[in-house]
Amino acid sequence: MAIGAASAKAGDSKVSRYLLIAVVLQVVWGFAPTASKFVIDEIPVELYIALRWSISGLIFAVFLIVTKTWSRISVKDFSIVAGLGILGYGIASLGTLYGLKVGGVSNFALMSSLGPVISSVTAIFFLKEKPSRSFYFALPIVVIGLLCLIISKGKVST
Repeated sequence: MAIGAASAKAGDSKVSRYLLIAVVLQVVWGFAPTASKFVIDEIPVELYIALRWSISGLIFAVFLIVTKTWSRISVKDFSIVAGLGILGYGIASLGTLYGLKVGGVSNFALMSSLGPVISSVTAIFFLKEKPSRSFYFALPIVVIGLLCLIISKGKVST
Protein backbone atom coordinates (compact mmCIF):
# COMPACT_ATOMS: atom_id res chain seq x y z
CA MET A 1 0.00 0.00 0.00
CA ALA A 2 2.82 2.41 0.86
CA ILE A 3 4.52 1.75 -2.47
CA GLY A 4 1.27 2.46 -4.33
CA ALA A 5 0.78 5.70 -2.39
CA ALA A 6 4.32 6.83 -3.18
CA SER A 7 3.76 6.02 -6.84
CA ALA A 8 0.49 7.98 -6.84
CA LYS A 9 2.22 10.99 -5.27
CA ALA A 10 4.95 10.85 -7.90
CA GLY A 11 2.27 10.75 -10.61
CA ASP A 12 0.44 13.69 -9.02
CA SER A 13 3.69 15.63 -8.94
CA LYS A 14 4.24 15.00 -12.64
CA VAL A 15 0.67 16.09 -13.48
CA SER A 16 1.07 19.22 -11.34
CA ARG A 17 4.29 20.08 -13.14
CA TYR A 18 2.65 19.69 -16.55
CA LEU A 19 -0.33 21.77 -15.44
CA LEU A 20 2.03 24.51 -14.26
CA ILE A 21 3.85 24.42 -17.60
CA ALA A 22 0.50 24.64 -19.42
CA VAL A 23 -0.57 27.64 -17.32
CA VAL A 24 2.74 29.44 -17.91
CA LEU A 25 2.52 28.78 -21.65
CA GLN A 26 -1.04 30.11 -21.78
CA VAL A 27 0.00 33.29 -19.97
CA VAL A 28 2.92 33.77 -22.36
CA TRP A 29 0.64 33.04 -25.33
CA GLY A 30 -1.76 35.67 -23.98
CA PHE A 31 0.92 38.29 -24.57
CA ALA A 32 1.39 37.24 -28.22
CA PRO A 33 -1.35 39.47 -29.73
CA THR A 34 -0.03 42.57 -27.97
CA ALA A 35 3.54 41.79 -28.98
CA SER A 36 2.41 41.07 -32.54
CA LYS A 37 0.56 44.39 -32.66
CA PHE A 38 3.78 46.23 -31.77
CA VAL A 39 5.62 44.37 -34.53
CA ILE A 40 3.01 44.80 -37.29
CA ASP A 41 2.80 48.51 -36.57
CA GLU A 42 6.49 48.69 -37.59
CA ILE A 43 6.88 46.13 -40.39
CA PRO A 44 4.50 44.74 -43.04
CA VAL A 45 2.28 41.84 -42.00
CA GLU A 46 3.62 39.65 -44.81
CA LEU A 47 7.23 40.11 -43.69
CA TYR A 48 6.29 39.33 -40.10
CA ILE A 49 4.55 36.11 -41.16
CA ALA A 50 7.46 35.08 -43.38
CA LEU A 51 9.98 35.68 -40.59
CA ARG A 52 7.83 34.07 -37.91
CA TRP A 53 7.19 30.82 -39.79
CA SER A 54 10.67 30.62 -41.31
CA ILE A 55 12.32 30.93 -37.91
CA SER A 56 9.89 28.38 -36.46
CA GLY A 57 10.65 25.99 -39.33
CA LEU A 58 14.39 26.34 -38.83
CA ILE A 59 14.10 25.70 -35.10
CA PHE A 60 11.97 22.62 -35.77
CA ALA A 61 14.40 21.35 -38.43
CA VAL A 62 17.32 21.72 -36.00
CA PHE A 63 15.30 19.87 -33.35
CA LEU A 64 14.59 17.00 -35.75
CA ILE A 65 18.24 16.78 -36.79
CA VAL A 66 19.59 16.91 -33.22
CA THR A 67 17.11 14.39 -31.81
CA LYS A 68 17.28 12.19 -34.91
CA THR A 69 13.51 11.72 -34.77
CA TRP A 70 12.98 12.47 -38.44
CA SER A 71 11.43 9.49 -40.15
CA ARG A 72 10.67 8.85 -43.77
CA ILE A 73 7.50 10.53 -44.91
CA SER A 74 5.61 9.67 -48.07
CA VAL A 75 5.09 12.24 -50.80
CA LYS A 76 1.34 12.05 -50.16
CA ASP A 77 1.73 12.75 -46.43
CA PHE A 78 4.21 15.53 -47.14
CA SER A 79 1.75 17.12 -49.58
CA ILE A 80 -1.06 16.98 -47.03
CA VAL A 81 1.08 18.49 -44.28
CA ALA A 82 2.47 21.15 -46.63
CA GLY A 83 -1.05 22.07 -47.74
CA LEU A 84 -2.22 22.32 -44.15
CA GLY A 85 0.78 24.48 -43.34
CA ILE A 86 0.26 26.84 -46.25
CA LEU A 87 -3.52 27.07 -46.06
CA GLY A 88 -4.15 26.41 -42.41
CA TYR A 89 -1.34 28.45 -40.95
CA GLY A 90 -0.04 30.76 -43.65
CA ILE A 91 -3.33 32.15 -44.90
CA ALA A 92 -4.91 32.00 -41.45
CA SER A 93 -1.99 34.02 -40.09
CA LEU A 94 -2.47 36.62 -42.80
CA GLY A 95 -6.14 37.02 -41.94
CA THR A 96 -5.50 36.98 -38.23
CA LEU A 97 -2.76 39.58 -38.33
CA TYR A 98 -4.63 41.87 -40.72
CA GLY A 99 -7.58 41.62 -38.34
CA LEU A 100 -5.29 42.45 -35.44
CA LYS A 101 -3.88 45.43 -37.30
CA VAL A 102 -7.33 46.81 -38.16
CA GLY A 103 -9.43 45.72 -35.18
CA GLY A 104 -7.03 46.01 -32.28
CA VAL A 105 -5.93 43.59 -29.59
CA SER A 106 -9.15 43.46 -27.56
CA ASN A 107 -11.28 42.52 -30.58
CA PHE A 108 -8.62 40.04 -31.66
CA ALA A 109 -8.70 38.33 -28.27
CA LEU A 110 -12.48 38.14 -28.27
CA MET A 111 -12.64 36.78 -31.80
CA SER A 112 -9.94 34.24 -30.97
CA SER A 113 -12.26 32.95 -28.26
CA LEU A 114 -14.49 31.62 -31.01
CA GLY A 115 -11.75 29.10 -31.89
CA PRO A 116 -12.79 26.46 -29.34
CA VAL A 117 -16.42 26.86 -30.38
CA ILE A 118 -15.54 26.32 -34.05
CA SER A 119 -13.33 23.35 -33.14
CA SER A 120 -16.14 21.76 -31.15
CA VAL A 121 -18.72 22.25 -33.89
CA THR A 122 -16.42 20.88 -36.60
CA ALA A 123 -15.64 17.87 -34.38
CA ILE A 124 -19.36 17.17 -34.12
CA PHE A 125 -19.91 17.35 -37.88
CA PHE A 126 -16.71 15.82 -39.24
CA LEU A 127 -15.53 13.49 -36.47
CA LYS A 128 -19.04 12.54 -35.33
CA GLU A 129 -18.28 13.36 -31.69
CA LYS A 130 -21.27 13.32 -29.38
CA PRO A 131 -21.09 16.01 -26.67
CA SER A 132 -23.38 16.10 -23.65
CA ARG A 133 -26.66 18.02 -23.51
CA SER A 134 -25.02 20.73 -21.45
CA PHE A 135 -22.72 21.47 -24.39
CA TYR A 136 -25.70 22.19 -26.63
CA PHE A 137 -27.17 24.39 -23.91
CA ALA A 138 -23.92 26.32 -23.39
CA LEU A 139 -22.93 26.72 -27.05
CA PRO A 140 -25.49 29.40 -28.03
CA ILE A 141 -24.87 31.26 -24.77
CA VAL A 142 -21.13 31.40 -25.48
CA VAL A 143 -21.63 32.52 -29.08
CA ILE A 144 -24.18 35.20 -28.15
CA GLY A 145 -21.94 36.49 -25.35
CA LEU A 146 -18.89 36.69 -27.60
CA LEU A 147 -20.86 38.35 -30.39
CA CYS A 148 -22.19 40.96 -27.95
CA LEU A 149 -18.65 41.75 -26.84
CA ILE A 150 -17.25 41.80 -30.37
CA ILE A 151 -20.07 43.96 -31.74
CA SER A 152 -19.53 46.45 -28.93
CA LYS A 153 -15.85 46.57 -30.03
CA GLY A 154 -14.65 44.90 -26.86
CA LYS A 155 -16.05 47.52 -24.51
CA VAL A 156 -17.13 45.59 -21.46
CA SER A 157 -18.15 48.73 -19.56
CA THR A 158 -19.01 52.32 -20.48
